Amino acid sequence: MIAGAFDPAGEPAADTARALGNGATERRAGPLRLAWAGRARAHEADGVVAVLDGFLAGSSPRLDEVVPEWRRSGGALAPRLRGAFTLVVWDERERRGAVVCDQFSLRPCLMHGSEGATLRFATHLPALRRLLPSDPAPDAGVLAPWIAPHYLQGHRTMMEGVERVGAARMLELGESGWSRTRYWRPEWRGTIDAAWDELVELLGAELRRAVSERIQGADRTGTILSGGVDSSVVLATAAGLEPRPDLRAYSTVFPEWPPADESERIVATTTALEVPGARFAIRPQGAFRIALEQLRDSGTVPGGPGAVVEHPGVRQAAEDGVEVLLDGQGGDEVFGRSPYLVADRLRGAHLVDAARLVRLFLPNPRRRREKAVIAARLLLEFGIRPALKRPARSGAAPDWLTEKSARALDEVHTPWPWLTSDEVPRWWAYHSYLLSDHVEGSGLGEHIWERGARFGLRSGAPLFDVGLVELVLRLPQRVQWQRLDRSIARATVAGTLPDSVRLNRRKANLSPFYLDLMTGPDAEPMRNLLLDPRARVREYANPAWIDRNVPRTPTRADPDWLGWTTVIWRLAMAECWLRSMEDETFAGEMLERDDLPEPSATRI
Repeated sequence: MIAGAFDPAGEPAADTARALGNGATERRAGPLRLAWAGRARAHEADGVVAVLDGFLAGSSPRLDEVVPEWRRSGGALAPRLRGAFTLVVWDERERRGAVVCDQFSLRPCLMHGSEGATLRFATHLPALRRLLPSDPAPDAGVLAPWIAPHYLQGHRTMMEGVERVGAARMLELGESGWSRTRYWRPEWRGTIDAAWDELVELLGAELRRAVSERIQGADRTGTILSGGVDSSVVLATAAGLEPRPDLRAYSTVFPEWPPADESERIVATTTALEVPGARFAIRPQGAFRIALEQLRDSGTVPGGPGAVVEHPGVRQAAEDGVEVLLDGQGGDEVFGRSPYLVADRLRGAHLVDAARLVRLFLPNPRRRREKAVIAARLLLEFGIRPALKRPARSGAAPDWLTEKSARALDEVHTPWPWLTSDEVPRWWAYHSYLLSDHVEGSGLGEHIWERGARFGLRSGAPLFDVGLVELVLRLPQRVQWQRLDRSIARATVAGTLPDSVRLNRRKANLSPFYLDLMTGPDAEPMRNLLLDPRARVREYANPAWIDRNVPRTPTRADPDWLGWTTVIWRLAMAECWLRSMEDETFAGEMLERDDLPEPSATRI
């Protein structure tokens, strides 16, 4: 962890060492006060201190090389860095420095302060909170989208005035003050004109490099493996490296929930690749406890209960001596199709091609009339409206929002934050947004990091790699829009991954499991929090809706069961976060209760 304060007018009063607790190391250097603890590492030489929280990968300078590189190039060093990191550099002689965050906010840093005023920053929200003169108020502009629920846009957090430094952003520190700049963004450079086989080889080479760089130096590597394409491609790529790393695979299976169960494909993968695999059958409980542990330890709450699915595998990986954890997170963003190619085809008057793309979207099979209605909606949403730059009018806000939250949502939500220029194709603008700013807003990077960090593991996230992303954004759309989605990613592991897995079209559906979780043993403690007349979230969510819907126990026969599980979880998480803002001991005290179910899994 890192905590710092910067005041160009003099030495900051903030006690950065105290903010991190016992064992922190602190440096005071004029206008900068900096502390680090835990797994953060520092290197000092020639009047320069460099502190790293996270890891540098690939062609990045090593931490001990950062100091001379900074002396030579200053802030121009940032675009050369790779990995999951927050890096702080301060040059006492030249009285300048920087706080640099990785390109995808995989190891995020938080900040508070306006330009010209004291800057406070930390990679740990509770530490930043201790640096502030007083606790900020909750930010309705974030809480409203959170419980709507929408993906967040921009750098804001639930604490008013507290932001992420941001993906591919850098805080430049100097005698005249500080400012935030962006040091990398995807750039439109056209698409690669090459044959299918050449494109497959290019993508395969980038995947091998990205995976290899993430596991470099690790004696043992683990992979979170589902039966889906993305994690299977990552494991198969790792298994094909020379020299072959010491690999383990960790999977969760759902024998009682057939739509979610991928046991056969998991076994087929580990058997064909000769990778030892550990499989766990979990029961629908314990997600609330895991969320409270995250709130206690990091000051944040998860957007969904999915951590309970990965929990037994991650814990076992730590017990097995795994150092780096890989997974297929980011597969939708990296390998998925950009639906707004439909708009580009309409803009170019390629109507037949636009219709063909819409047909590839359609679920199988449906009655002709129903299919026609869905096709018309898809054509309007992904074709006509974005081609004309005319988003649909905002509909009525969800009925569980208060009027205050509905207004806040309307003020902050932008329908197409990616559509800023007519100079690039619509498909590329959307895809590049997914692979940059959207990752930060979704909180995916934080989830990946926190999942492993609590067990002392480094999360590799190989699909969030600058070189891989830049290549994917240059692939011609004809290779992305094959009848079988992710065709080119599948082709990179042909002959390595069993075809029963590689060519599988079926995607696991965990929604029924999550319904049983949200109506099972976890339900009662969440219900008690939300039905308390003094619940803080009632300022943001309609109390009458809460009182009517929280006591329900919907089944799959109810038309709104899927939305219900999402909204109730988000409301419960918002309530926990609001209470922890009033009392930092809230999560710890909740975790001491006897009625809070533990995660439960059986190794099979």
